[in-house]
Amino acid sequence: MQQIAVKLDENPAAALEMLEELEGEKLTGRRLKARFALLYSMALDKNCIDIASDSVINCAVKYYSRFGSPGDKLLAHYYHGVTFLNAADIDKAMDCFVKAGRYAGRCEDAGAVARLYTAKMLVYKYCYEFEKALSQEKLAAEYFLADGDSTRYFNALCSISTLGGLTGDSVAVFTSINLLNHHWEKLDDIQKSRCFITQIEASDDPAEKHRLIDENLSEVRDSSAIQWTGIANALLETGQFDAGLDAIESYLRYGGTPDAAYYILSAKLNDGHGNTSQALSDYKRYLSLIDEENVKVLGSNSKYAEERIISQLRTTRFRYWLAICGLSIVVVCLASVLLFQKIRRLRSEREKEKIEYEAELESLRSEIKQLRKIRRDKTLEQSIRSAVEERLKVLNMFVMASISDSFSTKARDELAKLMENRNDFLESTRKSFMIAHPKFIEYLRKQQLNEWETGCCCLYAIGLNGSEISSYLDRKAIYNVSSSI
Repeated sequence: MQQIAVKLDENPAAALEMLEELEGEKLTGRRLKARFALLYSMALDKNCIDIASDSVINCAVKYYSRFGSPGDKLLAHYYHGVTFLNAADIDKAMDCFVKAGRYAGRCEDAGAVARLYTAKMLVYKYCYEFEKALSQEKLAAEYFLADGDSTRYFNALCSISTLGGLTGDSVAVFTSINLLNHHWEKLDDIQKSRCFITQIEASDDPAEKHRLIDENLSEVRDSSAIQWTGIANALLETGQFDAGLDAIESYLRYGGTPDAAYYILSAKLNDGHGNTSQALSDYKRYLSLIDEENVKVLGSNSKYAEERIISQLRTTRFRYWLAICGLSIVVVCLASVLLFQKIRRLRSEREKEKIEYEAELESLRSEIKQLRKIRRDKTLEQSIRSAVEERLKVLNMFVMASISDSFSTKARDELAKLMENRNDFLESTRKSFMIAHPKFIEYLRKQQLNEWETGCCCLYAIGLNGSEISSYLDRKAIYNVSSSI
């Protein structure tokens, strides 16, 4: 396949033969089939074999619409359009060319891009949209020059000069003519004749027109390459009707097609010559052909194809933009709802913690009050009084911490110091209960519990569970006290 692709430009006929040999073989894989279809379509076009069916290229279009390089995508849509152009389906052809144009900026094959713009120029010219045709041919000329294809570049300059004359763009006319004159020795006979005709049409001086006609006839030796209708039109303008009729006869003799432009020119020349019956016949034929062309052109939407595709792309982008905006709004709303719920939950938790903290603080204050009352009892043993003083100090710290955050660290340090020695803390708790809850301690003694067991029961009484007590005392298990206590 790669060898065939290289040979396409060097020897299109040999490349077509190689592809026809491959056609009989079974090609496996979508990529290989698409590549073959594209190369085969290119080979047919380069060998001037016009195919009006998309049965070959359709395989490549389907594949390269999703896969392949921008160059492959452009070529697939371009040759798809060529098949429709061969079938005289201008609308579908232009749709394909517009699709191909979306990849022109990323295509590395300048020649392919240039041929695409030339094809679009032909469609616009068919629809009498000469200004659009001129803009497309200017682009084609730039790409042909970049590709180094001098023959097609000169052809594009000739078209620019002609279209410039039709649109009244004198700058385009004279710029292209000057470029052609600069490369005059490189031009073929057809290009030279087209250049002469453009200069003839641009001139308002009859003598200048005659001089250019004579130069054209003498310079261009191949009579079939001469633009005879252009010469006939110039002779009509200068009143040389006999010579003009000879020119249009030469046009037919060298393979020209009797189209609407031919018949209107023939009608005017015959009328000027005095042959009114032939002039009337030619004019009627012209009207018939021009009516047919107008019906086709008016019924064609080709000139609006590019605008339609651009409008569709804008609509699609706008829909995507709306979808993204809508999705963003939904995300923001969901995030706001989740944030609101989180804030409300945190606020609720803080309120709950505040209530619990206030209840605990009130309990601490109550215990402080009771411990202060006990401290004033002079009959207490010194060890009990010391335990009460130590616990009272810690409780006071936590009360102050509730008022000012500066005391919170100190309160935690005092509590850690108090609880550092587990046995001392257990004993301190038991002694505190001896003063605060003497009946409770007396009851435990009657149950024959020792001091350590009594301390554990005190820890139960202040709200700790069994696992918490065993974890604090660093013991796997604590004594099982009878449930009847």
